[in-house]
Amino acid sequence: MVNDDAGSLQDLKSITKHSGLHLTDAELESLHPLYQHVLEGRAILDDIELGPTDLATIFIPDIDLTS
Repeated sequence: MVNDDAGSLQDLKSITKHSGLHLTDAELESLHPLYQHVLEGRAILDDIELGPTDLATIFIPDIDLTS
């Protein structure tokens, strides 16, 4: 679980204001649990150790170009 310091209401307010959103305190409080949930998922992704080849993107089109 993310601690309150990592996902504080003040952090959320700062991020939304920087994004051009001007939310009321009630709106911020209603979004805060979702914000903390997203931070938890992001922390999991940040902890994954990837090698240089793990970031390669492969695209195989599903079309037949021979016809």
